[in-house]
Amino acid sequence: MKYLQNLFGISDTFTPRGVRNVKEIFGFVLLEHFSTSWGATGRGTSRPVRVIHRKKHRSASTPIFGTPTLQPPIKLKIALLMLVVLLPSVSRAADDKPLVHEGIVNAPLEQVWAAYTTQAGLESWMVAHAQIEIKIGGLMKTQYDPKGTADDATAIENTILSYEPKRMLSLKVTKVPVGFPFPNAIKNMWTVVYFEAHGDKATRVREVCMGFSEDDESKKMREFFDHGNTITMEHLQKRFEVKAEAK
Repeated sequence: MKYLQNLFGISDTFTPRGVRNVKEIFGFVLLEHFSTSWGATGRGTSRPVRVIHRKKHRSASTPIFGTPTLQPPIKLKIALLMLVVLLPSVSRAADDKPLVHEGIVNAPLEQVWAAYTTQAGLESWMVAHAQIEIKIGGLMKTQYDPKGTADDATAIENTILSYEPKRMLSLKVTKVPVGFPFPNAIKNMWTVVYFEAHGDKATRVREVCMGFSEDDESKKMREFFDHGNTITMEHLQKRFEVKAEAK
C-alpha cells in the first residue's frame, strides 16, 4: 500500500481518513486527475494539463479535426491499468467471508478437546464411527451411518493441516462421500476450530470455515455448512449436558 501511495504521490494525510485500501488509492488518483482537467477549463484547480496540438504530420495522439486533446498523465494510465487487473481479485477477496459458529460448552477444556480429537470422543456425540490420528497430515475419518464404516464410500475424510493441543485444530476435506453435491467447491474450503477455557468448567468453541467464493456451487455449499455446523455445535453442547466426561 505504501508503494502505491509513493507511486501516485498520495500522502498519509491526503484526506482525514487516509488511504485504507487499493480501491481508495485508485479513487484518489482519478479524482485528482479529473479535478486537474476541470481546472484547465476554469472549473476547478489551476494545475496545467498536457495538451497536444495538431502538427503538419499528424501523429496518433494528434486530433483529426485540429481540436486539442488531453493526453492522460502516466500516473493515470498506470492507475487505470491496475484498476482493471487488480479490482477483480480485490472483489473476490471481499466476497470470501468466513463462516463462523461458536458456543459455550459446559465441560472443561481437556474434555472438549478429547471430544474432538479422539475416536471415543467423536463417537460420543458427532458420528457413529470415527478414526483419527492427531499429527500434521493425519487423517480424521468419520461415518454418520451406523451401518457403514469409517473407510467405506460414504465416509468423510479430513486431513489435519495444523494443530496446537487444547487450543486449535485445522482441517481440510480430502475425500467426500459418494453423492456429495459440491465436489468442486469443497476443494477450496478448510476449517479451523478454536478451543478456549471459559472458567474452570466450561469451554468456548469457535469453528471457522473459509475458502468460499461467489460462484453458485460455493454459495450453496456455504448454506449447507451453515446449517450443518449449527447442528454440530448444538450436538456438542447437548453431549455435555447429559454426561460429565467424554466417552
